[in-house]
Amino acid sequence: MKVTKNKIILSIFLIVLLYAILLIYSDIEIIIKIFQKIQIFYLFPILLIVITSVFLRSLLQRYLLKKIGIDISIKYSFHIFLSALSMVITPGGAGLLIKSDFIKRRYGHSISKTSPVVLTERFHDVLGDSLVIAFTIFFIFSNISFIITMVSTGIVVIIFSLIRSKKLPTLINFLCNKSKFFRKTVPNDKDFHLSLNTLFSNRIFAVTSICVVGFTLLDGVAIYLGFLALNLEIGFIEAVQTFYTSILSGALSFIPGGIGLTEASFIGILTNKGYDIAISTAVIIFIRLSTMWFLVAIGFVTSTFLLSEKDYL
Repeated sequence: MKVTKNKIILSIFLIVLLYAILLIYSDIEIIIKIFQKIQIFYLFPILLIVITSVFLRSLLQRYLLKKIGIDISIKYSFHIFLSALSMVITPGGAGLLIKSDFIKRRYGHSISKTSPVVLTERFHDVLGDSLVIAFTIFFIFSNISFIITMVSTGIVVIIFSLIRSKKLPTLINFLCNKSKFFRKTVPNDKDFHLSLNTLFSNRIFAVTSICVVGFTLLDGVAIYLGFLALNLEIGFIEAVQTFYTSILSGALSFIPGGIGLTEASFIGILTNKGYDIAISTAVIIFIRLSTMWFLVAIGFVTSTFLLSEKDYL
């Protein structure tokens, strides 16, 4: 699995197209004036928090790999985590499985053995977002946040129950027998199920959940600073609730990177609260560029230069 020039060009095209439409729809002249008044000194702490969060998540990734018998260096774990972010714009983040390909090339471990780490991370991302939103609802109730949280929580509970009840192998066998797509994309062997069961054991599940909730709250600080950078006076809890509700909406849609739906949800939530559509659009564009798209850009650079074929030798 490699990051090709075509994927880079397509990603850039989609980003530019989406934000061009948003800018035109929300009155580009007003948004330009808003950006001209941006408090740029907020940008450094935002980027610092984003990179710190990624580094901490790479440490968690290394912890999960060690629990299934794979020991990699902190540096390499950080490299492959960054590189995989270039594939976050794939449906459901499925392209993140490129990490398993990197590990296979360098260490020889099968994709079936390591892919549960990626799936575990995605599972906990949704769980972390859901828990944080649920926490904010106690302070600021929102119908859309409540609904999104209930849906995501239901999905999380079903997946967790299947894994812990040992019925997942049976379900995967059934899906693989019924669908060529599942046969080609979903690992279905002893290594896969053993790794997955290990990662969902009580202790590892608890440690991972606590860590991810912490990382999510840390990212929330960067999100809040994004609001402040564009002079939008809003409380921390409201900012976090609005953003993660939008992120979860995009994630549950399985649209690559949540492109479009995340932005539309964010703008819709803020405008329903009485905020101007232009400032709402400016804020989500700024936050997405300084967080997700910033990391995607770094991921492309890392995968192209730091993880070249010679690094596997």
